[in-house]
Amino acid sequence: MSGWIAYLVAGKPERGWLWVVILFILLTNLPDFDFLPGLVAGDPNLFHRGASHSLFMALLVGGIVGTLARASGRGRFVPAAVTGWALYTLHIVLDLFSVDYSIPRGFQLLWPWSRDYYIAPTGLFLNITRAYTVQGFFPSLFSSHNLRAVVNELVIFMPAVLLLWGLRGRLRGSRIAEPSIQPLAGVGRRPGRKVPALPKES
Repeated sequence: MSGWIAYLVAGKPERGWLWVVILFILLTNLPDFDFLPGLVAGDPNLFHRGASHSLFMALLVGGIVGTLARASGRGRFVPAAVTGWALYTLHIVLDLFSVDYSIPRGFQLLWPWSRDYYIAPTGLFLNITRAYTVQGFFPSLFSSHNLRAVVNELVIFMPAVLLLWGLRGRLRGSRIAEPSIQPLAGVGRRPGRKVPALPKES
């Protein structure tokens, strides 16, 4: 949901919008891909909310996005890097305001400079429960508690999505409705052809 909001805020062009939305959603959820090495190691939560949820990693991902955009000719380094950094950081900021019952609470925001864990004193978003075994990890994601967490996020974010979507529609409609002013001189004439003059009255 946060990736979709970021897309609406960015105001990306309608052409190829689906791939842009997918990219934005991927980058905003990239910090939680730290489950993948944990699955390989036998504990899905082994690396969760560690270095992957740090501001340093957000800068690193932003640099990679900017480099890839420049190398592929699809964009300039600085705008692409800032976009990648902002989307990654958005996930971290939202996690700061999430309920967390695990020990230790929070995540290593300032890694590698500090190993301390940080979290806001008040949580706005429900925590996501998950199993600590490889076999039960994916089934645990579809629990009734996690469904309530998703509904909670929809309730919080949906007004913003509807507002931004409406504003984009109005702006796009106003651009289409703007009259196109054309010069009147020469309208209806063919290039290089003179219009004959009317005969004078006697």
